[in-house]
Amino acid sequence: MNYIAAYDFGTSGVKAAIVDFEGNLIASSERGYDLLCPRHGYAEQNPEDYWQAVCLATKAAVAKAGIDKNLVLGLAFSTQGMGIIPVAADGTVLYNNITWLDSRAGDQASRINAIIGEEYLNANDVVGKLLWFQENEPELYSKTAYFMDCTCFLNYKCTGKVYMELTRSSPHSLDAEELRHKHAMYAAAGVDLSKMPPLKTCTEFVGTLLPQAAEELGLTVNASVYMGTGDVPAAAAGAACSKLGDAHIYLGSSAWLTVLKDAARVKNPCPGIYEMYSMNKEQIIYGGCVQSCCMTYEWAINQYYGVERKLMETEVFAPTESIYQFIENDIRDIPAGSDGLLVTPWLHGEHCPVLDERARGTYINVTNQHDRRHILEQFSK
Repeated sequence: MNYIAAYDFGTSGVKAAIVDFEGNLIASSERGYDLLCPRHGYAEQNPEDYWQAVCLATKAAVAKAGIDKNLVLGLAFSTQGMGIIPVAADGTVLYNNITWLDSRAGDQASRINAIIGEEYLNANDVVGKLLWFQENEPELYSKTAYFMDCTCFLNYKCTGKVYMELTRSSPHSLDAEELRHKHAMYAAAGVDLSKMPPLKTCTEFVGTLLPQAAEELGLTVNASVYMGTGDVPAAAAGAACSKLGDAHIYLGSSAWLTVLKDAARVKNPCPGIYEMYSMNKEQIIYGGCVQSCCMTYEWAINQYYGVERKLMETEVFAPTESIYQFIENDIRDIPAGSDGLLVTPWLHGEHCPVLDERARGTYINVTNQHDRRHILEQFSK
């Protein structure tokens, strides 16, 4: 029997899965990496951490599966979108990935919007980040051969080939009107389009594993790498959304609600709403994303139940329940609505329904009758 290695690259880590050709899960493993926030509005990750994580997770998943590495014949990545990774011609990474969560480019996005005459970009969009990089790191910009996204970078590490997929963060489109619009934004930003990788769609072949990549992954050069896609199209497919009108909700570091529609673009959608190609190029994913979801919940746990979490990780206090179940039990008697307490989860600004990178987390209507349980009740619902 032959197998495929499939990957989900999120904000906090990578999940590697070994599946057979019928789609059955054989084994999986997960490895984390850090989110770097050196300044307000900055959210970066070291791309080499991605590669180290995928290598460790792949080896662990293959070992758990108990299979011969020669039988893993294919790889594909699903990754976080809207990041930029500047890479030199020799493959040197010149700067951390400026991730989807990063909002440093608000001024640049506003200036591009003024040039194109519409409020289209926000602080998290790729084109504004490219202009920020050009203005603030001009020497590194000139050395950059390609601005890769996460999928492009991982495929490059695997094969040495450089391609970008059809996502909202690329300058590519199969729709002529959208393509003109995208190129107008890049022109307004003064970005050299030759620094943006060429296109391959999600099911296209990229290349076979390089010998060094195969060794580091614990696989062989027999494995073929396919283009893969962004997290939203992959989640839609994984949720069995294949027909027009199918919808899904995703809860992760961020969260979103999307629906599949036909390829006709919506004119003037509401702020924070995005449209992107699904894995079926004839369909569009239409929806909106909340910037911080489980990421905010994890922050709240560490702030208000951090002592209990640390104790549960020691051998001295090793309960049968998880920290999540512990909190669920603790907040069970707190009524829905937390006795009038209102909490906004905007630790990293917001995208939808409030399109504003300056939005902040707040507690409203706090009284001396409220305690940490009321806060966690709000974060957990």
